[in-house]
Amino acid sequence: MPAAVQRFSAEIPWVLVQPTPTSFRVTCEVCGSTGEFNDPKTVVAVARAHRAHQAPQGSFRLGDAVAAVAKPIARAVGMESCTPCEARRRMLNRIGSR
Repeated sequence: MPAAVQRFSAEIPWVLVQPTPTSFRVTCEVCGSTGEFNDPKTVVAVARAHRAHQAPQGSFRLGDAVAAVAKPIARAVGMESCTPCEARRRMLNRIGSR
């Protein structure tokens, strides 16, 4: 029986990884590309390469929603995006993905 398919991470949930007896099968739900890789480091590199894709249709990213509201307000009072803002967005995306 094959091993269960798992999402790569909360940050890149559209990349699926399925361990096989000799390799890892990696599939991107956004672009449909698939490959089998023996080295876990290659799996990580492939997943990160697909990070640039947008989340699949219908997914909800909490950090992106908060940023969409906060950015116009910050700009209106003369503030620009900053490192803590980006860290908050990423953290909320990790806990708010469905």
